[in-house]
Amino acid sequence: MSGGRTKRTLMVDALEAVIAAVYLDGGLDAARRFVTCHVLDAAPAPEEGAETDFKGALWELTQTRSLPLPRYRVVREEGPAHSKIFTVEVKVGNHWAGQAEGRTKKVASKRAARAVYERLLAAGDHLPEPLPDAAVAHAEPAGDS
Repeated sequence: MSGGRTKRTLMVDALEAVIAAVYLDGGLDAARRFVTCHVLDAAPAPEEGAETDFKGALWELTQTRSLPLPRYRVVREEGPAHSKIFTVEVKVGNHWAGQAEGRTKKVASKRAARAVYERLLAAGDHLPEPLPDAAVAHAEPAGDS
């Protein structure tokens, strides 16, 4: 009734208590993963040797496979100004597209790039034939392939 839910210091104290509980229950690694994923809104740290720059990796993969360059666009912004959630779509030609959300455009675009990158890797050499440039400009938007 006194507006406690909107008081920043109370929210910080509550978050600190949750992090402490995760630490006590699961240890330092669990607490670090929790903070990374839920407080910083970033992907968990990859295993050693794993690719971390999925936007760069997707760009390189499209180049090596002679595919169109990735195109990114923000398709939705939701929430109040101080706590927006962005949805970013990435397209590679007409056959490969993905969407992802994040608290920043950068995080959302990295997540979308990762989704398309992983699908392109999984497809291997079984990629659809590229459409001629004129057809690409007038084709229907790509689905979430």
